[in-house]
Amino acid sequence: MKTLKLEKVLPLERPADPAKIISVAQFRPEKAHGLQLEAFAVAVGKLDAHLPRPKLQFVGSCRNKSDEERLEHLKNKAIELKVDGDVEFHKNVMYRDLVQLLGGAVAGIHSMTDEHFGISVVEYMAAGAIPIAHNSAGPQMDIVLAEDGEQTGFLARTVDEYADAILSVIKMPETERFKMAAAARRRAARFSEQRFYEDFNAAISPILPSSCYNANTFSTVNVWLSQLYLLRVSIMYGEGPYHIAYCTTEADGEWTKLDKYTWKGLYMNSCCYLDQLYALREYMTVEVWDFSTSLPIKRMEIRADHAPVVHLAVETVSIATP
Repeated sequence: MKTLKLEKVLPLERPADPAKIISVAQFRPEKAHGLQLEAFAVAVGKLDAHLPRPKLQFVGSCRNKSDEERLEHLKNKAIELKVDGDVEFHKNVMYRDLVQLLGGAVAGIHSMTDEHFGISVVEYMAAGAIPIAHNSAGPQMDIVLAEDGEQTGFLARTVDEYADAILSVIKMPETERFKMAAAARRRAARFSEQRFYEDFNAAISPILPSSCYNANTFSTVNVWLSQLYLLRVSIMYGEGPYHIAYCTTEADGEWTKLDKYTWKGLYMNSCCYLDQLYALREYMTVEVWDFSTSLPIKRMEIRADHAPVVHLAVETVSIATP
């Protein structure tokens, strides 16, 4: 999901009567939906009688029969906990419907233990929903941290801790909730595509050849490990069509242009898979470069008419910095 798009289309102001808490995750066991449901039931039980009951919205997809059964179990558990009237289940929704649900939520709940990052937490924050995330790994170490000294959300582990966080958001004055949501959205901007581009550019520019650096325009960066665990990096640079330059661990940081015999860039896009780089040229021709050896070899060209042209005379690129 593109966080900047959420920022543009979803205002921070949203109705909180009733307060809606969203949970976005596939219905997989490690997502711990049951913990969220139990915490919600505890929070509802502790809620002051004069306050409106909140809504919990489960939004996710089912991959197989096991996920479908898990979803049915959650529905039955909501009945057992006597909160079925306050819980909604949205299965396999369209993206536009997901955005609408995010735009109406005051909080987003996440409960996976030791998730490496936690993109759903960032999505909550970008959408204007205060995150209530598991107090471990990515959310704890990287995401739900103070921004400009302001709190951006809540971390929890146990049912009671999640219930307390839910109550804190529900009872929070509107101005305070708006302030926290704004801080969370600023925090989410740290993980935007634009921020990644800027930080990656700043990190890689010192080791780029001067012609790449002076171009100051990067289109695509591919980083991968060969089957022999050798690091490969390719970049597209220029103003389009682009040049492609590559660097390998055995080349001691030297950069080499694939299109070294032309002053004009040839390529429109590129991607990698295993030891092969697929480079799209103008006029819809795809070059297939083999990086399994110390020097890349162009194995094939595929034309727009889908007819492959195999190079019997193998082309190689000699080491020469651009």
